[in-house]
Amino acid sequence: MLKLWLWEVITIMLKTRSDNRLCQRQLFPKVLIEKIKPGYFTEREAKGIAKRMFYDNGVELFKLK
Repeated sequence: MLKLWLWEVITIMLKTRSDNRLCQRQLFPKVLIEKIKPGYFTEREAKGIAKRMFYDNGVELFKLK
């Protein structure tokens, strides 16, 4: 439940900055690192989240596969 809530918070944070892709690329890793250190996410989970945000969503949205 906590991981789902954190995911929603991270998503909201990024959506508010969605006009600047570079900002997302710089902010997102910092947020994930902050969540890995105390143990909210494992490194593997964080990599999966990043892949989903920056690759899988676009592939699904534009039906590239």
